[in-house]
Amino acid sequence: MSKKKEIIIIGGGIIGMSSAYYLTREGHNVSIIDASIDGDILNCSHENAGYVCPSHFIPMAAPGVINSGLKWMLDPQSPFFIPIKLKADLLSWLWQFYKASSQRRVDIAIPVLLNLGLQSRKLYTELSDDLGFDLTAHGLNVLFKTSSHFKEELEMVKQGRDLGLIIDELNSDDFAKLSPHKLDLAGGIRFMDDAHLDPRQLNAKLKEHLKNAGVQFIKDNIERVELSAKGIVSVGEKKYKADEYILSGGVGSTKLAKQIGINIPIQPGKGYTMTVDNAHALTTEPTMLGEGKVALTPFKDEYRIAGTMELGVSDRAINANRIAGIKNSVKAIFPEYDASQIRPEIAQSGLRPCSPDGMPFIGRSKKVSNLVLACGHTILGVSLAAITGKLVNDIISDYTPSIKMDLLSPDRF
Repeated sequence: MSKKKEIIIIGGGIIGMSSAYYLTREGHNVSIIDASIDGDILNCSHENAGYVCPSHFIPMAAPGVINSGLKWMLDPQSPFFIPIKLKADLLSWLWQFYKASSQRRVDIAIPVLLNLGLQSRKLYTELSDDLGFDLTAHGLNVLFKTSSHFKEELEMVKQGRDLGLIIDELNSDDFAKLSPHKLDLAGGIRFMDDAHLDPRQLNAKLKEHLKNAGVQFIKDNIERVELSAKGIVSVGEKKYKADEYILSGGVGSTKLAKQIGINIPIQPGKGYTMTVDNAHALTTEPTMLGEGKVALTPFKDEYRIAGTMELGVSDRAINANRIAGIKNSVKAIFPEYDASQIRPEIAQSGLRPCSPDGMPFIGRSKKVSNLVLACGHTILGVSLAAITGKLVNDIISDYTPSIKMDLLSPDRF
């Protein structure tokens, strides 16, 4: 076993808690500090669609995304939104996004992102057995209204199969089993390597386990870092001290990292979820609506509908136009579905921490010796939480990481 260390994790979301899981298993003493710890940790991952999805092996910054985004900006009900009045930090982020969306950059990123997804999927099986949360391996379906979008997806399917993923094209019998509602679509596919879970159950089981393992949960807002030539001396007004620090503060990580002298450009990507009872379920399996980027997830006792990306929007207010867009996407493929439950009054929002190249920040910065960053997972926070936690422990415990870490470096921007 590696040398036992005192660890402080700044940020108590799924990334911070997953890191704590692997660190405590290694024998380290861990404290988690988060401003929202008050019985339940409510964060972006709590409202997540719950996908564990190696199928998402193409980073968000990819060829064609800019053009699609510009078209969507003109539609107030589209799945993607950027404020008309761009702030300097968002402009800088968009420039980095543009540079990262070249085919060359994406080709380099794909094997790393796929490896992260596959390793995390495997680790989740072990976590489910240990913690007692439900992990369902039905795969992930993607449905398409138009033949043009379906043909585009089939090109990506070939790429996924070449990389070793198991991907099936759905037939009429599959569609009949998938939903009790009439479907109007051009085609669909199923990513067999994917799984899903209820993120609320995952958060609760993980927090309970960590408390039993001796992890200290501290409610505080860390806005101050004391530095020396040797690294971080303490954090917060109360001067919390440790041997090592982990920054996993989601969208708030950028501000604290900047104070330390590290540039990690993260923009909030606001998304919405509506959780309804099973009487209003659309499908029997987790399903994405391809054109509208809407996620549909059956849980044990409820059903979740999620979607949209409001980039650079940091408030948690509910935009009725975005909810209407989700409703329209559902009605396009399920024309006879009673979509009255898809309404702003029951919607919740969460802020995804989006990096410009669609790759998370995981690792040490050369600027601070006793800090590990684990943030910027974009839409894959829950999906990649398990492998991120393991990598954080590998780094702190001086093991060789199981992933090529160059593209995840906090110093890459």
